[in-house]
Amino acid sequence: MKKLAPVAAACLYLFACDVIASAQTSMNASDYFTSGDQILFAKAAAKGDIASIESSLRKGMDVNVRGKEGMTPLLFALANQNLPGFECLLRHGANPNLQDEGGDSVISFAAIARDSAFLNLAIKTGGDPNIVNPKTGQPAIFRCIEAFNLENLKVFIAAKANLDAQDRVGDTPMAHAANINQYDLVFTLLSAGADPLIENRWGRTLMSRLTKNHVNPNSEMYQWRSKVIELLNSKGIQIQR
Repeated sequence: MKKLAPVAAACLYLFACDVIASAQTSMNASDYFTSGDQILFAKAAAKGDIASIESSLRKGMDVNVRGKEGMTPLLFALANQNLPGFECLLRHGANPNLQDEGGDSVISFAAIARDSAFLNLAIKTGGDPNIVNPKTGQPAIFRCIEAFNLENLKVFIAAKANLDAQDRVGDTPMAHAANINQYDLVFTLLSAGADPLIENRWGRTLMSRLTKNHVNPNSEMYQWRSKVIELLNSKGIQIQR
């Protein structure tokens, strides 16, 4: 398995935690920022302390100050799942498209956050819904597919993200969703206009994934698979159940 960069590993851990307070023990501002002023600024962002954030900015703090591994205050607020702090930084010019040393941005991390308000805010304040990790070649929309996050997928769709973007093996978000049997996501993408005929480097399309089905017939995803087939049939693409 590919080893995650420390920032990515820490953020993914935080998003997976049910209790934010317990998650915060694994990520400290001093682990990423060096000067006392930067540490206080990052802590204020993580706590949603608007007065302290704005005071630091008036004193000349760079809203996009970079810490170790490319950490930013905006990413730190997101990792701590603090929406007020996150919104305040964006309002004061924080850039959601800055990428950490692993090539991930606030957009790609927000794509896996449970609260879709983070992704929605980031995109509405200049975040690129089509941003690509230059190291992995993966568009950010793939992250919400991997997290089975339907609400964040809807945010990307509303933002006019490229639904036919391809990763380095030529898979699209819809093909990626089919690879992991998330047919509710496949149906949502297909309904939004994603192209089921795009081939990856091995010539595989959505249809080849549907025909090589490994979904439990008694599962909810099997029912969604049936809806996908019905929708394809209505578009003149005949698939057997």
